[in-house]
Amino acid sequence: MIDFNEKRRLMAMLPEFYMLTGAADADKIKDVGVIEAATPAEVLAASEMGLGRREIFFTAHTAADTTAVLGKCRVVAESWEDLVAINEGAAPVTAEGRLLMVGLRIVADGFTSGKSAITTEQLRGMVHDIKQLKNISVCGCIVVGDIDGLHGKALGKFVRSSYQTAKEMTYILPCTMPYIGVEGCLEAAAWNEANHPEDFEEFLTAANIVGMQNVTAFYADYYLQ
Repeated sequence: MIDFNEKRRLMAMLPEFYMLTGAADADKIKDVGVIEAATPAEVLAASEMGLGRREIFFTAHTAADTTAVLGKCRVVAESWEDLVAINEGAAPVTAEGRLLMVGLRIVADGFTSGKSAITTEQLRGMVHDIKQLKNISVCGCIVVGDIDGLHGKALGKFVRSSYQTAKEMTYILPCTMPYIGVEGCLEAAAWNEANHPEDFEEFLTAANIVGMQNVTAFYADYYLQ
């Protein structure tokens, strides 16, 4: 695992992106990026440190956890079951005349993932049911994929796929894309630099091209983890 300072060093080479890191870095992240909290307690602790709703991500699996973090973070779902639970927990938001914005953890097209996440194929089959969830609106994504050992152009391809997958999600639902996160990318970049320095620049070039494409299309907040 790379530490916060190493992440910041890598981010300096990727100016079109922001950092996505763990809750342990909550005291350092202000104006640099965002954190991903693992529990409602981590969300509340980060909020008490002064991090705003847009600076904290949390994957909710139950209605109670969703209700506990309302207004304090960006809520993410990684399955249909999560969406149903979040919809239930978001009822207080709807009572105020609003909808809870919920992001998806989604598998990059062309990649597989051993982690819990939704594929674009699965998403196509969920569109009708998602529209029946009255308390939430789905937008934004965190993209995952099995990328161990990827480097150079191959790792850059994963970042490019994150952008294309986010774009595909906007067509499938349809929805807006306020943010895109790319999970595991900074760890992979550090491994690339250490083990395949000869093609590290190829990864940087590919990633920054994707970042500039985002500026001309979504202008989403684009995070690398």
